[in-house]
Amino acid sequence: MKVQIPAREDTVRYKPHPTALTKFSPTLDHIQPVSRGGDNSFGNLITACLHCNAERGNKPVMDYVTQKGGNEP
Repeated sequence: MKVQIPAREDTVRYKPHPTALTKFSPTLDHIQPVSRGGDNSFGNLITACLHCNAERGNKPVMDYVTQKGGNEP
């Protein structure tokens, strides 16, 4: 599944601009965190850079998007 998620997206999320993806930079992030009832389904996963994924933690996605001024998943 790690190959399929980046293939469906040409940007990492939470950034206000496109970011080139390499096989080393993207991580999988849960739209609805597992700790808040989310799952590992294809529809609940997006790409995010390691920094943003770690910074967001389990914050609600829209809170983080608003804070960063980025792309809504």
